[in-house]
Amino acid sequence: MNNREDIWVYGENYNGEIAPVVFELINKACELRNIKARGKVCVILIGSNINNSALKLARSGCDKVYKLESPVFKDYDTICYSKAIIEKVLEYAPSIFLLGATYQGRDLAPRVAAGLKTGLTADCVDLKIDPENGILKQIVPGFGGRVFSNIICPVRRPQMSTVRPGVISAATGELNEKVCLSQTAEIISLGVSTECGVRSYRITGKKNIQGGCLKLSEARIICAGGRGLKTKENFELLEEFASAIGASVGATRAATDDGLCDERLMIGQTGTVVRPEVYFAFGISGAVQHVIGVRNCRLLVAVNEDYLAPIFDIADFALIGDARKFLEDMLKRKEEVLRVIQKKLG
Repeated sequence: MNNREDIWVYGENYNGEIAPVVFELINKACELRNIKARGKVCVILIGSNINNSALKLARSGCDKVYKLESPVFKDYDTICYSKAIIEKVLEYAPSIFLLGATYQGRDLAPRVAAGLKTGLTADCVDLKIDPENGILKQIVPGFGGRVFSNIICPVRRPQMSTVRPGVISAATGELNEKVCLSQTAEIISLGVSTECGVRSYRITGKKNIQGGCLKLSEARIICAGGRGLKTKENFELLEEFASAIGASVGATRAATDDGLCDERLMIGQTGTVVRPEVYFAFGISGAVQHVIGVRNCRLLVAVNEDYLAPIFDIADFALIGDARKFLEDMLKRKEEVLRVIQKKLG
């Protein structure tokens, strides 16, 4: 098959709900395809009862949606999913394969890359391409975001990357018409070998773990705490304030290292990259590693006792004082806080 110039995107989904990073990757894949002026953008979608997801992806700007549907794919399973993907990548031989740097993507991508004997660049913040030879330049930050490295995979194929959620605009609406050539993709159902459904273990149960009102990457308002909150009790107060204004809760690496909260709340270079409408930073000094994860927010309100804290350099509003006292006051005046947010956001 003549698919060696194609760009594939992994259609990560949860019970049929497509992960937002998928649309971001489709947008970037369309941009790369248009630069090199050859190949197609294809999404590989795996799961059970995924017809609606396939239809939604078909309207996202890609050229094809490869659908692998089977009861054995009802629950995400690293071994089963990687076997199916490896089988289809070997069959269709795309040039590039992109996945989100999510929990699932970070789990799946290394096993797929190892099975294909190709390279993998993790946690990219941007992607560029040489239009002549089709070599993908995979951009990752280093030294706390002070430098950026271009990593290439000149020999092996596909060129594989995981990309952080939130660093690329999603492929929706008007953006599609500007970046993507096609409007409705072809949906192709693919079969998989019985070997893809073979497990060396069995799943005995599942438990959904909640983390805030919304996933951090999707939240419009985030209340985040740093080491300056000092105690778990103060972090619980932060969570109470976040709940009162319909916000999600985030944290710095320092706060999670100190045991103030769960590490899944970490925002920054080694956590989640976010782009909320409003970001409250309580007791956060503003280390470079954290700022990388919040620089795309629309409005940043920072509260810190240290008037020289670096976070104030990027803040829209700087509140100098004890974070707990500000939290207590804001909680009492939550309706007023909400009105101010709505006014500022228009």
